[in-house]
Amino acid sequence: KFIDGSDDNKQSRTYEVVKSGVSYEAHNYQDVRLSLLPDELELIKADGATYTLTKDIIDGRFRRMLLSQNVKAIGRCAIKSGKDLIGFVGVDFDIEHEKPENIELICHAGWRIEQELASCR
Repeated sequence: KFIDGSDDNKQSRTYEVVKSGVSYEAHNYQDVRLSLLPDELELIKADGATYTLTKDIIDGRFRRMLLSQNVKAIGRCAIKSGKDLIGFVGVDFDIEHEKPENIELICHAGWRIEQELASCR
């Protein structure tokens, strides 16, 4: 199913890497309705990489969830199949700083996934 913002759309983390001292949380993010996190959905739909400070996120539920895990900023980049949005690559930052100059690198990971999916068709 493509991500279109409907109440049927759910996200599940399928892969997570964390640095030493940071807890693995993917098991807490299975079958989460995207409609519960409208700010994250808008960041995912944006063209190119996004970088947002947690304190600037309007959606209180999403902001509280991030703050509870000491996430200070997030980066997101869409994964598409043609024009259809099918997933995203996300990076959570535990320090607050200006937008990194190399934030577009997260889109490189998304591009690699898109290429793999295209080769499977």
